[in-house]
Amino acid sequence: PSHATLTVAQHGSGLTSSGLSDAEHGALMSIAACVSGGHVAASLSDKTGFKLSADGLDAISIDPPSSVASTFREMVVQTWRRFFAKATKTSSTLTTFADDGDTAITTQPLTDDGNVQTQGSAA
Repeated sequence: PSHATLTVAQHGSGLTSSGLSDAEHGALMSIAACVSGGHVAASLSDKTGFKLSADGLDAISIDPPSSVASTFREMVVQTWRRFFAKATKTSSTLTTFADDGDTAITTQPLTDDGNVQTQGSAA
């Protein structure tokens, strides 16, 4: 199993960790912020057993990317927007739009040789 170390100090020295991703570190900072009073020391030696709370996904931003998605969060948002926000398709281009309905976010070339329809990469 993966191992990590977490040290929490309530008296102003902050939170330090090793072996944690940025997301894990942020989640543990939130937990540490809830601890009140005195000095607190905690040790995390195994990263198993954590679960996402019922409303955990609601805390993830749904702000759309301004161009082709580059993170997993943006990829999920962009996929949803492709099917549920404004998009136009001509014989040669697929275009997705920002919330204003006028600003193009992505364009993709479309071709059809009579046998195969091809949707190119977004730009």
